[in-house]
Amino acid sequence: MCCAAAQSRCRTCAAFPSGETDVLDEVISLLSELWLSPATRGGLFLPAYVDSEREQLVERIERVKNDKRSWAFRRLRENMCAYEDYATGAYGTADEAGSIHYVKLTKHYKELLAVSPMEIFYCGSRPGKEVAAMLREAFAPEFDYLRAMPFALESDKYIFVHGGIPHGETLESAGPWRCMKINSFYAARPHFKKWVITGHTPVCLYGTNTISAVPVVDPACRVASIDGGCVLKDDGQLNALILRRGKFTSEWYDPFPLGRALDAQKKSARSAYIRWGDNAVEPIELGREWCRIRHIRTGYVMDVPTDFLYESKGVLRVNDVTDYRPAIAPGETLSIVRETDRGYWIKKNGVSGWYSGRVERL
Repeated sequence: MCCAAAQSRCRTCAAFPSGETDVLDEVISLLSELWLSPATRGGLFLPAYVDSEREQLVERIERVKNDKRSWAFRRLRENMCAYEDYATGAYGTADEAGSIHYVKLTKHYKELLAVSPMEIFYCGSRPGKEVAAMLREAFAPEFDYLRAMPFALESDKYIFVHGGIPHGETLESAGPWRCMKINSFYAARPHFKKWVITGHTPVCLYGTNTISAVPVVDPACRVASIDGGCVLKDDGQLNALILRRGKFTSEWYDPFPLGRALDAQKKSARSAYIRWGDNAVEPIELGREWCRIRHIRTGYVMDVPTDFLYESKGVLRVNDVTDYRPAIAPGETLSIVRETDRGYWIKKNGVSGWYSGRVERL
């Protein structure tokens, strides 16, 4: 029995000289058995198998010492890269291998299957559709499980769906694809009898003059949109919508370092938000660190970091940006997204903006 790494990859070739056996079927069958139905008893790996493999693994690790060149390179890597993952050899250490137990190994195996993607790469002469059909047959239990899963969850008061529900339709009439891929669902301010909780569209795109990644909860429409643009946006965050006794609250996480504001700042009198989908601009002044741009549609002028600019299909565009300056009092905690020679690109309570005061790093 072998456990796959975080991303399992298998490459096999189906091109064989005439008269030799095509092992593609056997390889796919073996992969299916390893991932879906390994040898177990009572849901646990067989102790005898695990004990035997453990002993062989320990012996393999210890045997490296007999190869002076390999052992020298290994010790050099362990010392040069101490406290880094790279310092650990592919098989781990003899002590770690010796502690492998069939119960713990089974638990680890199931955790990998639950959280790690499985990727199978095929390189060979078989047509892709034929190989795909073979994989679908071999992994039929997995595909059947996925097909049986609902694309939305509905109760007497709530509907949880990835993208939303097209206007005037139901989950049943719209179907999975349209309910998962509908863009800017909340922009039209749809109204529902039940609460509809969605993601997909980053909530910041519903803003006008500021960038806010805080979940949108609209009791009038009965819509809650929670996508904080995590990973997708440079200043995004991971949102959690909490439903307790019919009331919504939220928490969020972002990876940015924290700082304490040392100076007061007044809220800007006006601001704009240039966002994805409406971000065509023209340059007024180009500088090494900063540039002044004009938003094509509105004519609004603002200064932005030069590296925010990019070209797409012959059009100059800018990453999501605002010139908003939030009101900040000394002592408030801020998320520091970026430091510049004109101040900091920060987040305060999930809202992005600029701060020109001093910051004490936390």
